[in-house]
Amino acid sequence: MANHLVRFWPFVFLTAACVVAGTLWAKTSEPYFDPDVMIDLEYGLICPDSAHRKVPAPDTVLGYIKQRDQPQHIVVNTQIVPMIRGIGFGIRIRTTGPVFEDATVIIQHPAFPDSNATRESWNSGFGPENASLNFFTFEFPFEEVTGTWTLEAKAEGKTLYRVSFEVVEPATVPHLANICAGTVIS
Repeated sequence: MANHLVRFWPFVFLTAACVVAGTLWAKTSEPYFDPDVMIDLEYGLICPDSAHRKVPAPDTVLGYIKQRDQPQHIVVNTQIVPMIRGIGFGIRIRTTGPVFEDATVIIQHPAFPDSNATRESWNSGFGPENASLNFFTFEFPFEEVTGTWTLEAKAEGKTLYRVSFEVVEPATVPHLANICAGTVIS
């Protein structure tokens, strides 16, 4: 009898992993972007790795965002994000031609402890020449909240893009948990 259990253990483990992955995937909604103005929509995990400067962003909890000195890259295309300090997630886009100098990027997330903040926003620009990457990085313990996080951009009265991410405990996505291992986070 014990032999049969050993033989079926990989099947049970694989089935459980598929159920967990399917459940996480089902929680995220289909990404949206306005095809009349946006091309090259890419979203996923980022391992921020260069120096930065603080740019005022009064509608954020910290009152600023960090603007990186070097281009950052999405390292894994996914809407599932392990809740690990130092990891980032976001959206890289380019427009079909119009330039939006003063777009608003909005992130909605589960309530932060103490402040109960659920929404933050900052200004960003988008254009056809260079791709723009807007992302959120877990840097402080109060930001480490699981659940659905939605990142969207609006300009001239329309939604340019919207992508929801499901932030989860790292143990539920071990294949993503060490994605930024070895990256120096600053």
